[in-house]
Amino acid sequence: MYKNEEEIEREISKVLMTIGIPVNLLGFNYFKMAIMKVVENNKYLIKVTKFLYPEVGKMFNVTGAMVERSMRHALDAAYQRNKFSLLNDLFNATIIDPYYKPSSSELIALINEYIKIVKVYY
Repeated sequence: MYKNEEEIEREISKVLMTIGIPVNLLGFNYFKMAIMKVVENNKYLIKVTKFLYPEVGKMFNVTGAMVERSMRHALDAAYQRNKFSLLNDLFNATIIDPYYKPSSSELIALINEYIKIVKVYY
């Protein structure tokens, strides 16, 4: 059980680093904030492009389109490194084909579920 927002943020960072999202890319921080927003309110998953990305963009003084592009770039970099096989290790199950590259919103939803279910956050 997480005690506070900082613990959740640390766990999200740990997961992103584990699956190979490069820390030096802006997309890493955008992913982290997007997942934090979704953990707070699942409704952001309904219209990611219309609501979540612009909301994250406001936090960094950029547009939603810039957030989306940076996240895609970070995903591409991680995919070229490890083909996302480490996602399955996180869940101790085959939830995704190691050669399938999830979209940004899919990855946000997966990590959200990891935080909420596997790590028992309510």
